[in-house]
Amino acid sequence: MTLEAALCDHWASAPALSALLPVEKLATGLVRGAGTPCAQLVPGACRTAAITNAPGGLEEIDFAFHVWHEDYEAAQAIADAIRAAFHRADLQISPQTQAVRIGQKGRSARQLPDGLWELRIEFQALVHRTGA
Repeated sequence: MTLEAALCDHWASAPALSALLPVEKLATGLVRGAGTPCAQLVPGACRTAAITNAPGGLEEIDFAFHVWHEDYEAAQAIADAIRAAFHRADLQISPQTQAVRIGQKGRSARQLPDGLWELRIEFQALVHRTGA
């Protein structure tokens, strides 16, 4: 399993978040014609956090969720539910890989020219790999 798949599974298993926006409305690629409300998981930078002689290692991986909604308050409620589900979460990605210390890095909102609201919730995960 990948970090992306683990994040999607975690979204689906978060009742409060899934009630506001089902995981089927979460895109991991290009968002076109999805209708609103919808969200997108956007990967970010990946950096080595620690180098050791042991197999595996530690990486810092950035990712963000973008949420689009016509209603600002509803978009904020989804963003709050995303934070509640992911901030300080630990995710098992595979038997040898775990995302630990997921933390929110930032949050922003903007209104697009067509009146649609876009919220961005940024996170960073420390991913621990324990071998091949």
